[in-house]
Amino acid sequence: MPSISGHSKIVLRGDNGRDEEVILSGACKPGQNLKRTTAVRVMEVDTAAVGASAATGGSGGPTGGAPDLMIAKEQSLTGLGIDDALTPGEQIGVYIPGKGDVVLVLALLGEDIDKEEGISFNTAGKAIAATTGLVGKSLDDTGGVLAADTLIRMIVI
Repeated sequence: MPSISGHSKIVLRGDNGRDEEVILSGACKPGQNLKRTTAVRVMEVDTAAVGASAATGGSGGPTGGAPDLMIAKEQSLTGLGIDDALTPGEQIGVYIPGKGDVVLVLALLGEDIDKEEGISFNTAGKAIAATTGLVGKSLDDTGGVLAADTLIRMIVI
């Protein structure tokens, strides 16, 4: 899964968000959006699975109308980078971005996302071009339809 911008970490500018840990209840890759599955807690840690985004605050997002986002990060402490899959049952680091933060997000194959275009997340937790329910804007141009899931830069709005 390549990164258009060549970056090797998910959080590129994180001045307004926070880091947390969750236990995965399903497989995912760094850059996918996660949703809390609070019905199950393991050792007092929430579980999470891939999911769609909401344009204003919810279970993952900070208060004050910020988007409901929780982005899976690379797991550098265990030697896993942005290209490595994360497995169910793993305790992973996530980033809950605030407005103005810049993160790499996993764009869905088949999408054609232009620079400055609005972004939302589908139910698989992957970034898609959108005009409603926006959570961010693309800082990259995919250069046409993506042939594979690709990491792109997004600024949270």
